[in-house]
Amino acid sequence: MNVTKPLSSKKQDLLYRALQEGLTNGIRHGKSSHFDFSLYESGDYIIFKLEDDGEGADEIQPGLGLTMMRSRVKEFNGEIYIESKKRQGFTIEICLPFK
Repeated sequence: MNVTKPLSSKKQDLLYRALQEGLTNGIRHGKSSHFDFSLYESGDYIIFKLEDDGEGADEIQPGLGLTMMRSRVKEFNGEIYIESKKRQGFTIEICLPFK
């Protein structure tokens, strides 16, 4: 993790909750045994990326956790990308502006 710019406590909380949700979903639903997590700056953005080696799915059916995560990211003018394929794990990437 390499972040040097200040991040509001609300954005810190969003990223913390996204990590919790991603880990919980990966273990509970994807039966993941390995996760890769990165958090870094890219220009005026902070980038959050969580990948797992779980079962994955060709069609993602977001529950309350992912729906709330998407809503909170949009509140901060950010972007969220969720990718998954059957037997290829699950990836969540969040891009939040520092301002």
